[in-house]
Amino acid sequence: MSLRVLLVAVISCGLVVGLVAIIDAQVGWVAMLQFWTQVDLPLALAAATLLLLSHCCRAERLFGLLQQPSWRPRRLDVYSISSWHTALNNLLPMRSGEASLPLLIRRRLHRSWSDGVGSLLLIRGLDLLALLWVWAATIVAPVFSPLLLLGWILTTYGAFSAFPWLAGMLPSRIRPPAGVNQLLTRPVRASVLTLAAWLLKFGALLILAQAAVPQSPGIWGSAVLAGELSSISPIHGPAGLGTYEAAFVAPAALGGVSLDAALTVGVNLHVFLLLSSVTLAGLLEIAVTVLSRGSHNAVTGRL
Repeated sequence: MSLRVLLVAVISCGLVVGLVAIIDAQVGWVAMLQFWTQVDLPLALAAATLLLLSHCCRAERLFGLLQQPSWRPRRLDVYSISSWHTALNNLLPMRSGEASLPLLIRRRLHRSWSDGVGSLLLIRGLDLLALLWVWAATIVAPVFSPLLLLGWILTTYGAFSAFPWLAGMLPSRIRPPAGVNQLLTRPVRASVLTLAAWLLKFGALLILAQAAVPQSPGIWGSAVLAGELSSISPIHGPAGLGTYEAAFVAPAALGGVSLDAALTVGVNLHVFLLLSSVTLAGLLEIAVTVLSRGSHNAVTGRL
């Protein structure tokens, strides 16, 4: 084991142990889980539905990206790949889960490494632009929200226009796939799917936070945005434990929320995200397996 791997493992374990100890000392796990007794079932179902729709938007974006004139992946396979990519990103430290997308595209769809890596680069570029615009919206909304939406579309359109030139400068091994050219002709669709995915996710988390601990939506919006920014940064513990909560609590505490309340909301929202992503990935994996076996049996029967 290299020194770097050992150091990452030690830091990761330290974050987990530290977070568990802080939660137990500050709030207690029994009180922590009482969060869900304060959320009405209809609101919990609404939040789960919004989060599911967010995952669907992400999967549809990847599905559109991978399509090529002579080849079209099965939609369920792409949904499964997208869900595993999200789940592994949530669980693995230091953004190492990003490597799962090119690997899954390679193994399950039998596409080249450039397809997977190019798709990943474009997706993360869109996500970064979306988060920047959501951050801007939290500052000046709702007065300039229509202008911000127009600015988001124009920015992504400009980025798409410059993308072919930038992609041509990359080595052939990591050059984006030919399917990207199709997506470049539909920048509004890609922009809307990306922005919708993030807004649906934020909406789900805000519903839960506001239902459990009523506060100004701006306070919880800033906390959720900070938590999500921490989850896409390289400084990311295993399952985001510790790093997500620290980023979430800071703006909430600055907004006047007590430390105990902010920590309770942050931990429970984080658990909600982790469990939902793993559950969705598992269910889609079962669906893919069942359908694949059914197709194989049908072919065997005809033979």
